[in-house]
Amino acid sequence: MNNTQVLLSSILSLGLLGLIAGVILAAASKIFHVRVDPKIQKLEELLPGTNCGACGYAGCKAYAEALITKGAGVGLCRPGGEEVASQIAEIVGVRDYEVTKQKAVILCGAGKELCQSRSEYSGEKTCRAETSTAGGSSSCAYGCLAFGDCAAVCPVDAIKLNGKLPPIIDREKCIGCGKCVDACPRNLILLEDEKNQTFVLCKSDDKGAVVKKICKLGCIGCKICVKACPNETITMPGRIPIVHYEKGEPTDECIAKCPQKTIVKYT
Repeated sequence: MNNTQVLLSSILSLGLLGLIAGVILAAASKIFHVRVDPKIQKLEELLPGTNCGACGYAGCKAYAEALITKGAGVGLCRPGGEEVASQIAEIVGVRDYEVTKQKAVILCGAGKELCQSRSEYSGEKTCRAETSTAGGSSSCAYGCLAFGDCAAVCPVDAIKLNGKLPPIIDREKCIGCGKCVDACPRNLILLEDEKNQTFVLCKSDDKGAVVKKICKLGCIGCKICVKACPNETITMPGRIPIVHYEKGEPTDECIAKCPQKTIVKYT
């Protein structure tokens, strides 16, 4: 057998092997094909695709599957809101559902900028790293460290760094996914109903005299807000005032009475 015959034989053998492999793959694809419910495909296309996890599932695809196979709640997609929920309800055949939009709030107004320092920190520039280093450099063990661990995990770029002050949350962009809540090592971020506008930006458990000494915006427990706000919209059963939104928003006048300017209203 000359070289030409050997070459042709090799080509034919390879071609035959390729043909056989193609036939096997085609057969396998039909045998092992998993039929996808068209409703799941439609739901996945409908969902925003941010894969934020706010619904409690790994992503939009997982939520779409859970809606059909597990009877997941219709109104769980926070980025989609009422518009997406109504379309989901139509696809899955549900009439009664509830959509609650939430926004993230950082319960600290001072950060490092308005708090005294007790040491210098020169390690990794993350809140979690500084917190794990002897509790951090700030005299307030409860305040925001302002490195922006929360901003780093936000899937919609709704959190911006603000120097040594706490990061700023864009309430228009915020989808209430809760990733920033998990990222904050000091548990300073909460998800609140988007209707709520007034917040006490302090979580310190220190006595008022200590807070006043180390922080320009921290709550000192004076109870002036409690006395000034009508209808018990603010009470103080513990160290920090509590806003009772079900009784109405505190008035601008009672908010202005706070000597530390700890209570703020977002509009």
